[in-house]
Amino acid sequence: MSRRSIPLAAAVLLSACAETPSFEVRWRIGASADAEAAAPPEGVALRAPWQCTEVGLFRVLVQTWTEDGAVLLDERDHRCFPASFDDPDAAVAGPSLPPGTYQVRLQGVRRDGVAYAPPEEGRFAPGVTVIGDVVVENPDTTIRLLDEGDDPVLGAPLPCDDGVDNDRDGFVDESDLGCRAGLGTSEDDPVQLLQVRLAPTFFSKNPNMHGAEACLAVGVDRFEVRTTDGELLGEPPCAETVGRAAFLTWVAAEVPEGVDVTAVASDGTPRTVSKRFDLAAGGLTVVEVDFSDADFLEPVVAPFGFVLRFEGGSTDCSDPDEGTLEIPEVRITVLGAHGEPVSPPVTTEGGMVLDGAAPMACPTAAVITEPLPWGGYLVVAEALSDEGDVCFATTSPVPAAPGTPIAFVADLDRIEPPPASCRTCESDGECDPGLVCTADGLCAAP
Repeated sequence: MSRRSIPLAAAVLLSACAETPSFEVRWRIGASADAEAAAPPEGVALRAPWQCTEVGLFRVLVQTWTEDGAVLLDERDHRCFPASFDDPDAAVAGPSLPPGTYQVRLQGVRRDGVAYAPPEEGRFAPGVTVIGDVVVENPDTTIRLLDEGDDPVLGAPLPCDDGVDNDRDGFVDESDLGCRAGLGTSEDDPVQLLQVRLAPTFFSKNPNMHGAEACLAVGVDRFEVRTTDGELLGEPPCAETVGRAAFLTWVAAEVPEGVDVTAVASDGTPRTVSKRFDLAAGGLTVVEVDFSDADFLEPVVAPFGFVLRFEGGSTDCSDPDEGTLEIPEVRITVLGAHGEPVSPPVTTEGGMVLDGAAPMACPTAAVITEPLPWGGYLVVAEALSDEGDVCFATTSPVPAAPGTPIAFVADLDRIEPPPASCRTCESDGECDPGLVCTADGLCAAP
Protein backbone atom coordinates (compact mmCIF):
# COMPACT_ATOMS: atom_id res chain seq x y z
CA MET A 1 0.00 0.00 0.00
CA SER A 2 1.31 3.41 -0.90
CA ARG A 3 2.31 5.64 2.02
CA ARG A 4 -0.01 8.34 0.61
CA SER A 5 -3.08 6.07 0.21
CA ILE A 6 -6.01 5.99 2.63
CA PRO A 7 -7.94 2.79 3.36
CA LEU A 8 -11.38 2.83 1.75
CA ALA A 9 -13.19 2.45 5.07
CA ALA A 10 -11.33 5.42 6.52
CA ALA A 11 -12.10 7.56 3.47
CA VAL A 12 -15.80 6.81 3.78
CA LEU A 13 -15.67 7.66 7.48
CA LEU A 14 -13.95 11.00 6.83
CA SER A 15 -16.50 11.88 4.19
CA ALA A 16 -19.33 11.05 6.54
CA CYS A 17 -17.84 13.16 9.36
CA ALA A 18 -16.85 16.17 7.22
CA GLU A 19 -18.98 19.22 8.01
CA THR A 20 -20.55 21.20 5.21
CA PRO A 21 -19.46 24.86 5.19
CA SER A 22 -22.45 27.13 5.57
CA PHE A 23 -21.06 29.64 3.09
CA GLU A 24 -18.25 30.28 0.68
CA VAL A 25 -16.94 33.63 -0.45
CA ARG A 26 -14.71 35.11 -3.10
CA TRP A 27 -13.80 38.77 -3.00
CA ARG A 28 -13.01 41.38 -5.55
CA ILE A 29 -10.68 44.38 -5.17
CA GLY A 30 -12.07 47.90 -5.45
CA ALA A 31 -11.40 51.54 -4.78
CA SER A 32 -11.01 52.88 -1.23
CA ALA A 33 -14.33 52.50 0.52
CA ASP A 34 -16.33 55.23 2.22
CA ALA A 35 -17.81 54.27 5.60
CA GLU A 36 -20.92 56.32 4.81
CA ALA A 37 -21.50 54.66 1.43
CA ALA A 38 -24.70 52.68 1.08
CA ALA A 39 -23.41 50.55 -1.80
CA PRO A 40 -20.06 48.77 -2.18
CA PRO A 41 -17.31 50.53 -4.14
CA GLU A 42 -16.61 49.67 -7.74
CA GLY A 43 -14.59 46.47 -7.95
CA VAL A 44 -12.75 44.23 -10.38
CA ALA A 45 -12.41 40.47 -10.35
CA LEU A 46 -9.32 39.16 -8.57
CA ARG A 47 -7.25 37.28 -11.14
CA ALA A 48 -3.61 37.63 -9.98
CA PRO A 49 -1.59 38.23 -6.78
CA TRP A 50 -0.20 41.55 -8.06
CA GLN A 51 -3.66 43.08 -7.72
CA CYS A 52 -3.38 42.63 -3.95
CA THR A 53 0.23 43.80 -3.77
CA GLU A 54 -0.58 46.93 -5.72
CA VAL A 55 -3.09 48.15 -3.13
CA GLY A 56 -1.30 46.97 0.03
CA LEU A 57 -3.47 43.94 0.90
CA PHE A 58 -1.33 41.03 2.10
CA ARG A 59 -3.86 38.70 3.72
CA VAL A 60 -7.61 38.63 4.29
CA LEU A 61 -9.37 37.48 7.45
CA VAL A 62 -12.80 35.95 6.88
CA GLN A 63 -14.59 36.49 10.19
CA THR A 64 -18.00 35.23 11.21
CA TRP A 65 -19.81 37.25 13.88
CA THR A 66 -23.14 37.12 15.63
CA GLU A 67 -25.88 39.06 13.87
CA ASP A 68 -25.27 42.17 15.98
CA GLY A 69 -21.51 42.04 15.42
CA ALA A 70 -20.82 41.70 19.14
CA VAL A 71 -19.23 38.23 19.30
CA LEU A 72 -16.63 36.74 16.96
CA LEU A 73 -17.56 33.12 16.22
CA ASP A 74 -14.96 32.07 13.65
CA GLU A 75 -11.92 33.52 11.90
CA ARG A 76 -10.08 32.12 8.88
CA ASP A 77 -6.82 33.56 7.59
CA HIS A 78 -6.18 33.53 3.82
CA ARG A 79 -3.73 35.08 1.46
CA CYS A 80 -5.28 38.01 -0.32
CA PHE A 81 -5.03 35.88 -3.47
CA PRO A 82 -5.48 32.27 -2.31
CA ALA A 83 -4.05 29.57 -4.56
CA SER A 84 -7.57 28.34 -5.31
CA PHE A 85 -8.41 31.72 -6.89
CA ASP A 86 -6.49 30.60 -9.98
CA ASP A 87 -9.88 29.08 -10.81
CA PRO A 88 -12.02 32.17 -11.57
CA ASP A 89 -15.09 30.47 -10.10
CA ALA A 90 -13.45 29.21 -6.90
CA ALA A 91 -14.14 30.55 -3.42
CA VAL A 92 -12.88 29.91 0.12
CA ALA A 93 -15.07 28.04 2.57
CA GLY A 94 -16.47 29.40 5.78
CA PRO A 95 -17.41 27.47 8.94
CA SER A 96 -20.34 25.13 9.44
CA LEU A 97 -22.99 27.08 11.33
CA PRO A 98 -26.31 26.25 12.94
CA PRO A 99 -29.38 27.89 11.44
CA GLY A 100 -29.53 31.60 12.16
CA THR A 101 -28.53 35.06 10.94
CA TYR A 102 -24.89 36.11 10.95
CA GLN A 103 -22.52 38.88 9.98
CA VAL A 104 -19.45 38.14 7.86
CA ARG A 105 -16.52 40.51 7.81
CA LEU A 106 -13.72 40.58 5.24
CA GLN A 107 -10.81 42.28 6.98
CA GLY A 108 -7.62 43.09 5.09
CA VAL A 109 -4.22 42.71 6.73
CA ARG A 110 -1.09 44.78 6.04
CA ARG A 111 2.26 43.27 5.18
CA ASP A 112 3.39 43.90 8.78
CA GLY A 113 0.53 41.73 10.08
CA VAL A 114 -1.64 44.56 11.39
CA ALA A 115 -5.27 44.36 10.29
CA TYR A 116 -7.05 47.39 8.91
CA ALA A 117 -9.58 48.90 11.30
CA PRO A 118 -13.24 47.98 10.76
CA PRO A 119 -15.82 50.75 10.32
CA GLU A 120 -17.30 52.21 13.49
CA GLU A 121 -20.55 52.64 11.60
CA GLY A 122 -21.77 51.42 8.23
CA ARG A 123 -20.44 48.52 6.20
CA PHE A 124 -17.25 49.81 4.63
CA ALA A 125 -13.82 51.07 5.61
CA PRO A 126 -10.49 51.10 3.76
CA GLY A 127 -9.45 47.45 3.59
CA VAL A 128 -12.61 46.15 5.31
CA THR A 129 -16.09 45.11 4.12
CA VAL A 130 -18.96 43.92 6.33
CA ILE A 131 -21.71 41.67 4.94
CA GLY A 132 -24.77 41.59 7.15
CA ASP A 133 -27.91 39.45 7.27
CA VAL A 134 -26.23 36.22 6.20
CA VAL A 135 -29.04 33.71 6.76
CA VAL A 136 -28.21 30.01 7.29
CA GLU A 137 -31.31 27.82 6.94
CA ASN A 138 -29.97 24.36 6.11
CA PRO A 139 -26.68 23.27 7.76
CA ASP A 140 -26.15 20.81 4.92
CA THR A 141 -26.22 23.50 2.23
CA THR A 142 -23.41 25.86 1.24
CA ILE A 143 -24.46 29.31 0.06
CA ARG A 144 -22.32 31.69 -2.01
CA LEU A 145 -22.01 35.08 -0.31
CA LEU A 146 -22.94 37.87 -2.68
CA ASP A 147 -23.21 41.61 -2.22
CA GLU A 148 -25.50 43.52 -4.54
CA GLY A 149 -25.71 40.36 -6.67
CA ASP A 150 -21.95 39.89 -7.13
CA ASP A 151 -18.89 38.79 -5.18
CA PRO A 152 -18.27 41.32 -2.38
CA VAL A 153 -15.73 44.08 -2.98
CA LEU A 154 -12.87 44.61 -0.54
CA GLY A 155 -12.04 48.31 -0.77
CA ALA A 156 -8.37 49.21 -1.12
CA PRO A 157 -6.62 50.89 1.82
CA LEU A 158 -5.96 54.62 1.53
CA PRO A 159 -2.76 55.43 -0.39
CA CYS A 160 -1.24 56.98 2.73
CA ASP A 161 -1.90 53.82 4.78
CA ASP A 162 -1.20 50.98 2.39
CA GLY A 163 2.54 50.36 2.81
CA VAL A 164 3.05 50.99 -0.91
CA ASP A 165 5.24 53.58 -2.63
CA ASN A 166 2.38 54.72 -4.83
CA ASP A 167 4.23 57.48 -6.67
CA ARG A 168 7.52 55.51 -6.85
CA ASP A 169 9.64 58.28 -5.35
CA GLY A 170 11.27 56.13 -2.66
CA PHE A 171 9.00 57.34 0.17
CA VAL A 172 6.11 55.36 1.62
CA ASP A 173 2.98 56.62 3.40
CA GLU A 174 3.87 59.14 6.14
CA SER A 175 7.42 59.39 4.81
CA ASP A 176 6.01 60.94 1.65
CA LEU A 177 5.41 64.69 1.58
CA GLY A 178 2.02 64.14 -0.07
CA CYS A 179 0.82 62.29 3.03
CA ARG A 180 2.58 64.56 5.52
CA ALA A 181 0.75 67.54 4.07
CA GLY A 182 -2.26 66.41 6.07
CA LEU A 183 -4.28 65.77 2.94
CA GLY A 184 -4.06 62.03 3.61
CA THR A 185 -5.36 61.03 0.21
CA SER A 186 -2.46 60.53 -2.14
CA GLU A 187 1.31 60.29 -2.07
CA ASP A 188 1.54 62.11 -5.36
CA ASP A 189 -0.38 65.17 -4.23
CA PRO A 190 1.66 68.20 -5.33
CA VAL A 191 3.07 69.64 -2.10
CA GLN A 192 5.89 71.89 -0.99
CA LEU A 193 8.10 71.89 2.06
CA LEU A 194 7.95 75.23 3.86
CA GLN A 195 10.25 76.42 6.64
CA VAL A 196 10.12 79.48 8.87
CA ARG A 197 12.77 80.72 11.26
CA LEU A 198 10.86 82.82 13.77
CA ALA A 199 12.99 85.35 15.68
CA PRO A 200 10.72 87.46 17.93
CA THR A 201 11.91 90.39 20.06
CA PHE A 202 10.36 93.04 22.28
CA PHE A 203 10.76 96.81 22.36
CA SER A 204 13.11 97.56 19.44
CA LYS A 205 15.11 94.32 19.91
CA ASN A 206 15.94 95.17 23.50
CA PRO A 207 18.69 92.68 24.48
CA ASN A 208 17.50 92.61 28.09
CA MET A 209 14.09 91.29 27.07
CA HIS A 210 14.70 87.58 26.69
CA GLY A 211 13.91 84.37 28.52
CA ALA A 212 11.09 83.45 30.88
CA GLU A 213 11.41 86.58 33.03
CA ALA A 214 10.84 88.92 30.10
CA CYS A 215 7.83 86.92 28.90
CA LEU A 216 6.33 86.92 32.38
CA ALA A 217 6.82 90.66 32.65
CA VAL A 218 4.81 91.40 29.51
CA GLY A 219 2.25 88.63 30.00
CA VAL A 220 3.18 86.65 26.88
CA ASP A 221 3.05 82.85 27.06
CA ARG A 222 3.72 81.90 23.44
CA PHE A 223 3.73 83.10 19.86
CA GLU A 224 0.90 81.95 17.62
CA VAL A 225 1.94 81.43 13.99
CA ARG A 226 -0.84 81.00 11.43
CA THR A 227 -1.09 81.10 7.67
CA THR A 228 -3.04 83.98 6.21
CA ASP A 229 -5.81 81.39 5.69
CA GLY A 230 -5.99 80.82 9.44
CA GLU A 231 -4.24 77.43 9.64
CA LEU A 232 -2.26 77.10 12.88
CA LEU A 233 1.36 76.21 12.09
CA GLY A 234 2.87 76.30 15.55
CA GLU A 235 2.95 77.92 18.98
CA PRO A 236 6.60 78.35 20.03
CA PRO A 237 6.90 79.13 23.78
CA CYS A 238 7.88 82.72 24.51
CA ALA A 239 10.45 81.74 27.15
CA GLU A 240 12.36 79.59 24.65
CA THR A 241 11.96 81.85 21.64
CA VAL A 242 12.07 85.57 22.44
CA GLY A 243 15.54 86.96 21.83
CA ARG A 244 16.45 83.64 20.24
CA ALA A 245 14.64 81.75 17.45
CA ALA A 246 12.33 78.84 16.67
CA PHE A 247 12.05 76.77 13.49
CA LEU A 248 8.70 75.71 12.01
CA THR A 249 8.49 73.17 9.18
CA TRP A 250 5.39 71.94 7.40
CA VAL A 251 4.17 70.79 4.01
CA ALA A 252 1.31 72.27 2.05
CA ALA A 253 -0.38 71.77 -1.29
CA GLU A 254 -0.10 75.48 -1.99
CA VAL A 255 2.15 78.19 -0.64
CA PRO A 256 0.01 80.54 1.47
CA GLU A 257 0.29 84.28 0.96
CA GLY A 258 2.15 84.59 4.23
CA VAL A 259 2.08 84.00 7.97
CA ASP A 260 0.60 86.01 10.82
CA VAL A 261 2.49 86.14 14.13
CA THR A 262 0.73 87.10 17.37
CA ALA A 263 1.96 87.13 20.96
CA VAL A 264 -0.69 85.51 23.16
CA ALA A 265 -1.28 85.03 26.89
CA SER A 266 -1.49 81.66 28.64
CA ASP A 267 -5.28 81.60 28.19
CA GLY A 268 -4.91 82.15 24.45
CA THR A 269 -6.02 85.78 24.37
CA PRO A 270 -3.93 88.02 22.10
CA ARG A 271 -1.51 90.36 23.83
CA THR A 272 -0.41 92.09 20.64
CA VAL A 273 -1.60 92.89 17.17
CA SER A 274 -0.83 90.30 14.48
CA LYS A 275 2.05 90.99 12.16
CA ARG A 276 2.09 89.55 8.64
CA PHE A 277 5.09 88.29 6.67
CA ASP A 278 5.45 86.89 3.15
CA LEU A 279 6.61 83.30 2.62
CA ALA A 280 9.33 82.02 0.32
CA ALA A 281 8.24 78.98 -1.69
CA GLY A 282 10.43 75.91 -1.31
CA GLY A 283 12.94 77.56 1.00
CA LEU A 284 13.58 79.11 4.39
CA THR A 285 11.75 82.29 5.36
CA VAL A 286 13.35 84.29 8.16
CA VAL A 287 10.70 86.13 10.16
CA GLU A 288 12.23 88.75 12.44
CA VAL A 289 9.27 90.24 14.28
CA ASP A 290 9.62 92.95 16.91
CA PHE A 291 6.69 93.89 19.13
CA SER A 292 6.98 97.52 20.23
CA ASP A 293 4.99 99.15 22.99
CA ALA A 294 2.50 100.35 20.36
CA ASP A 295 1.85 96.73 19.29
CA PHE A 296 0.50 95.65 22.69
CA LEU A 297 -3.27 95.76 22.93
CA GLU A 298 -3.39 96.78 26.60
CA PRO A 299 -0.87 99.38 27.77
CA VAL A 300 0.81 98.40 31.02
CA VAL A 301 3.14 100.37 33.27
CA ALA A 302 5.97 98.82 35.23
CA PRO A 303 9.35 99.84 36.66
CA PHE A 304 12.76 98.63 35.57
CA GLY A 305 15.94 98.23 37.57
CA PHE A 306 19.64 98.32 36.82
CA VAL A 307 22.98 97.92 38.55
CA LEU A 308 26.07 100.03 37.79
CA ARG A 309 29.17 97.93 37.15
CA PHE A 310 32.59 99.52 36.85
CA GLU A 311 35.22 98.37 34.37
CA GLY A 312 36.92 95.39 35.97
CA GLY A 313 33.66 93.96 37.33
CA SER A 314 33.18 95.77 40.64
CA THR A 315 29.77 97.15 41.65
CA ASP A 316 31.13 98.64 44.89
CA CYS A 317 31.25 102.45 44.84
CA SER A 318 33.80 102.44 47.68
CA ASP A 319 36.14 100.10 45.80
CA PRO A 320 35.49 100.38 42.04
CA ASP A 321 38.96 99.19 41.01
CA GLU A 322 42.20 97.72 42.32
CA GLY A 323 43.40 100.96 43.96
CA THR A 324 42.26 103.60 46.44
CA LEU A 325 39.69 105.42 44.28
CA GLU A 326 36.16 105.87 45.63
CA ILE A 327 33.09 107.04 43.69
CA PRO A 328 30.86 109.25 45.86
CA GLU A 329 28.35 110.36 43.21
CA VAL A 330 26.92 109.44 39.82
CA ARG A 331 24.87 111.19 37.16
CA ILE A 332 22.14 109.04 35.62
CA THR A 333 19.96 109.99 32.67
CA VAL A 334 17.01 107.96 31.34
CA LEU A 335 16.15 108.81 27.73
CA GLY A 336 13.53 107.64 25.28
CA ALA A 337 14.15 104.74 22.89
CA HIS A 338 15.66 107.05 20.27
CA GLY A 339 17.75 109.14 22.66
CA GLU A 340 15.16 111.86 23.15
CA PRO A 341 14.51 113.44 26.58
CA VAL A 342 11.59 111.97 28.52
CA SER A 343 8.99 114.47 29.67
CA PRO A 344 8.38 114.57 32.52
CA PRO A 345 11.75 113.11 33.54
CA VAL A 346 11.90 109.57 34.89
CA THR A 347 12.37 109.29 38.65
CA THR A 348 13.43 106.50 40.97
CA GLU A 349 10.92 104.81 43.24
CA GLY A 350 12.29 107.13 45.94
CA GLY A 351 11.64 110.26 43.87
CA MET A 352 15.18 110.98 42.63
CA VAL A 353 15.05 112.61 39.18
CA LEU A 354 17.04 110.72 36.52
CA ASP A 355 17.62 113.48 33.98
CA GLY A 356 21.39 113.87 34.49
CA ALA A 357 20.99 117.48 35.66
CA ALA A 358 22.20 116.83 39.19
CA PRO A 359 24.39 114.09 40.66
CA MET A 360 23.07 111.58 43.15
CA ALA A 361 24.81 109.42 45.72
CA CYS A 362 26.49 106.42 44.16
CA PRO A 363 23.93 103.61 44.65
CA THR A 364 24.83 100.65 46.82
CA ALA A 365 22.04 98.53 45.30
CA ALA A 366 20.00 98.34 42.12
CA VAL A 367 18.39 101.56 40.94
CA ILE A 368 14.62 100.99 40.58
CA THR A 369 12.55 103.45 38.57
CA GLU A 370 9.00 104.56 39.06
CA PRO A 371 6.37 102.60 37.05
CA LEU A 372 6.74 103.56 33.39
CA PRO A 373 4.66 102.95 30.27
CA TRP A 374 5.81 100.01 28.21
CA GLY A 375 8.35 100.96 25.62
CA GLY A 376 12.03 101.33 24.98
CA TYR A 377 14.32 103.47 27.13
CA LEU A 378 18.03 104.20 27.26
CA VAL A 379 20.21 104.62 30.35
CA VAL A 380 23.30 106.87 30.39
CA ALA A 381 25.48 106.95 33.51
CA GLU A 382 28.64 108.72 34.67
CA ALA A 383 30.63 108.01 37.84
CA LEU A 384 32.21 111.09 39.46
CA SER A 385 35.25 111.63 41.66
CA ASP A 386 35.29 113.76 44.82
CA GLU A 387 36.13 116.75 42.62
CA GLY A 388 33.30 116.06 40.17
CA ASP A 389 35.44 114.68 37.35
CA VAL A 390 34.02 111.82 35.26
CA CYS A 391 36.00 108.67 36.06
CA PHE A 392 33.75 106.04 34.46
CA ALA A 393 30.90 106.32 31.93
CA THR A 394 28.68 104.20 29.72
CA THR A 395 30.33 104.04 26.31
CA SER A 396 26.92 103.98 24.62
CA PRO A 397 23.37 104.20 26.01
CA VAL A 398 22.17 100.96 27.60
CA PRO A 399 18.72 99.71 26.41
CA ALA A 400 16.12 99.29 29.15
CA ALA A 401 12.51 98.12 29.28
CA PRO A 402 9.84 98.35 31.98
CA GLY A 403 8.71 95.07 33.43
CA THR A 404 12.11 93.38 33.33
CA PRO A 405 11.91 91.50 36.65
CA ILE A 406 15.68 91.10 37.07
CA ALA A 407 17.84 94.22 37.22
CA PHE A 408 20.10 94.47 34.21
CA VAL A 409 23.71 95.66 34.27
CA ALA A 410 24.87 99.04 33.00
CA ASP A 411 28.61 98.78 32.36
CA LEU A 412 30.74 101.88 32.94
CA ASP A 413 34.11 102.05 31.19
CA ARG A 414 37.07 103.96 32.59
CA ILE A 415 37.86 107.36 31.09
CA GLU A 416 41.39 107.30 29.66
CA PRO A 417 43.61 109.01 30.29
CA PRO A 418 41.99 109.49 33.68
CA PRO A 419 41.63 112.98 35.18
CA ALA A 420 43.96 113.57 38.10
CA SER A 421 41.15 113.13 40.63
CA CYS A 422 40.29 109.74 39.10
CA ARG A 423 43.73 108.23 39.51
CA THR A 424 43.80 105.22 41.77
CA CYS A 425 47.41 105.24 42.93
CA GLU A 426 50.65 107.12 43.28
CA SER A 427 52.80 104.12 44.17
CA ASP A 428 52.75 100.34 43.82
CA GLY A 429 51.91 99.98 47.51
CA GLU A 430 48.46 101.49 46.93
CA CYS A 431 47.56 98.75 44.45
CA ASP A 432 46.29 95.26 45.15
CA PRO A 433 49.00 92.59 45.50
CA GLY A 434 50.61 91.66 42.18
CA LEU A 435 49.75 95.00 40.51
CA VAL A 436 51.87 98.08 39.86
CA CYS A 437 51.00 101.76 39.60
CA THR A 438 51.31 103.01 36.01
CA ALA A 439 52.35 106.48 34.85
CA ASP A 440 48.62 107.30 34.41
CA GLY A 441 48.02 106.55 38.08
CA LEU A 442 46.18 103.28 37.44
CA CYS A 443 46.82 99.90 39.01
CA ALA A 444 47.64 97.31 36.38
CA ALA A 445 49.45 94.03 35.89
CA PRO A 446 53.21 94.51 35.39
